[in-house]
Amino acid sequence: MLLFESILILLLCILISTLINRFIPFISTPLVQVSLGAIVVWLPLNFHLSFNPELFFILFIAPFIYRSGVLLDKKTFWAQKKPILNLSVFLVFATVLGIGAFVHYLLPVISIAAAFAMIASLGPTDDMAVAYAAKISKIPKKIFNILQGESMLNDVSGIVSFQFALAAVVGGTFSIWQAGSRFVIIGAGGVLFGALFMLVRHIFVHWIRNLGIVNTVLHILIEILTPFLVYIIARYFGVSDVIAVFTAGVLQSFTNNRLIPEATSLEMSSESVWSVISFVLEGLVFLILGAQLPQIIETMLNNSYIINNRQIIFIVLAITASFMLSRFLWSFFTISKDNLTSEEEPIGKVKASLIISLSGARGAVTLASVMSIPLLLANGEQFPQRDLIILITAGIIILSLLIANFILPLLMRRQKEESKKDEISVRFEILQTVIERLKKIIEPRNQNAVEAIMRNYYARVRQLSFQNSLFFDEKSKTALRKEIFEMDKTNTQNLLNQNKIDAFTVQFYMETLKHRQDIAAKNFHNPFKTYIRLLKLMTSFKKQNNSMKSRIKIARLVRVNIHYIIERLNKMLASKTTEYPAALIEKNISDYELLLLSYADKRRSRKAAKSKTAVKAAAGLVQIKDIMPIAFQFERDAIQAAFENGKLSKPSAKEMRKNLYILEMQMEE
Repeated sequence: MLLFESILILLLCILISTLINRFIPFISTPLVQVSLGAIVVWLPLNFHLSFNPELFFILFIAPFIYRSGVLLDKKTFWAQKKPILNLSVFLVFATVLGIGAFVHYLLPVISIAAAFAMIASLGPTDDMAVAYAAKISKIPKKIFNILQGESMLNDVSGIVSFQFALAAVVGGTFSIWQAGSRFVIIGAGGVLFGALFMLVRHIFVHWIRNLGIVNTVLHILIEILTPFLVYIIARYFGVSDVIAVFTAGVLQSFTNNRLIPEATSLEMSSESVWSVISFVLEGLVFLILGAQLPQIIETMLNNSYIINNRQIIFIVLAITASFMLSRFLWSFFTISKDNLTSEEEPIGKVKASLIISLSGARGAVTLASVMSIPLLLANGEQFPQRDLIILITAGIIILSLLIANFILPLLMRRQKEESKKDEISVRFEILQTVIERLKKIIEPRNQNAVEAIMRNYYARVRQLSFQNSLFFDEKSKTALRKEIFEMDKTNTQNLLNQNKIDAFTVQFYMETLKHRQDIAAKNFHNPFKTYIRLLKLMTSFKKQNNSMKSRIKIARLVRVNIHYIIERLNKMLASKTTEYPAALIEKNISDYELLLLSYADKRRSRKAAKSKTAVKAAAGLVQIKDIMPIAFQFERDAIQAAFENGKLSKPSAKEMRKNLYILEMQMEE
């Protein structure tokens, strides 16, 4: 019960850290989580949590490494393969040897193998910390791609180095040449085992699919189990468990869309599940680090370590400085300027190397590695200076996070107020992001629906090229919106006068139209009144006209009015005397065309459902109404990411969310 309560408290802290980051995006989530972990221990809560070191390693490292393989951007990696491999492999091994020897010189009580293990654990840069560094600092795209690729690959090189050095400490012997030759052998074995496991898994998935028992839940469960099974079995056979898991992750990224026909729903569900798992695991690691701080501080105050507090602080600063210096010199002398700069984002090589140096924050993988150091050696003795190694490593992690969060932005200082031109490029980037994500979910079943939605986004992209600014005059937007509503009302009234629609249907439609007007106007932030009115009318409508015929009348009225509005807007666009910007009119035309496509899609679905021969064919098709919420979520995520990165101001992000909400409301009618 105590363990359950402690885990529940940690999960609650992760939730709180997400909310804090939402309102204070300039402070990285890892720092917030470390602080919350320390606060939890100080509070009078029934909190107690301890992990077996080996369990800690497999619980956190296996999914981290697997996810790194899955998320590895092959296109970006190939374009920047030389600098990425340079930093993630060669620099890691160089720092393990060089800074490891430096640590042993500063602290002879820490053996050379233990020093190598500690520095190897500090080798991996944290991808979450790198992402937050990019959010609060305008890091050039080429450099960010290198840092991101490095954070994915150096998890493997750093942890493999850590495992070899740790094995030497536990076993009592260490030889660089023996370690090197053994690394080649078990590393190659890890690659082969990872590939073999994924081949067997692929065959198994196809076999159970042929039995008709495969569904999305089952497949995601198999994927979640994969990193743990690969890790455990690879270790049993004596090959590199880390390399095997990473290989499995990379191969999984190639076969994501080929395992089962329900690729779209599977990929979306899998991405959502893994995002939650990754965020929770990383959050737990940082919270556990924070929970260790009070005890660490108390131990330091009691002078319980073999060296005094001043020496501990000096060593933390010295190792951090040596890491930063080595990253600066390595990147300056071994990475060409062409890999760091572009015409769009010109930057000097010294500044680029400084960015790489300051961006090397350590995080979850480092802490998970060092916390997995065993309590005892092979001969039964206590691991020498284990607590001191964990203390120094924790200090370096926190210091590197502080540098990335507060010092790096000073180097990348930018204007507080972005120009309208910058806002256009950000909105263009958001739309392009949605389009690229939609492209990835295209398959035969949903191709027509996805392409119809993509046409709408392409139209919105085109309007940006026609207009110098997307910040249309607020009066123009409001006036055009009112004019469109008047078109809707006028055509509805004309249809009533021509006896083409009954009065009750018109009344219901007018109320829904009023509801949309309230949303678009100042009442958007407080829709309770309009919602109650609409709910009452819908209840009345269901009581009096709950037949399919009445629903068809409503749908027909909506379609007729959409056609009418599109026609009027096109005439307005063709008129040279119109007072509205062409891009603003085009945006509204594009939105209503998408609505028309959606209604046509619903009609095809109903017709297919009526035909017994077409039921099976229709069942396999994905409709616009099924894909549109996915596109909306893509856009909402892109808007939030742009806001957190500081690219969008709060009013602009709020306006974009409001427009998206209005479009969602229209689609639901």
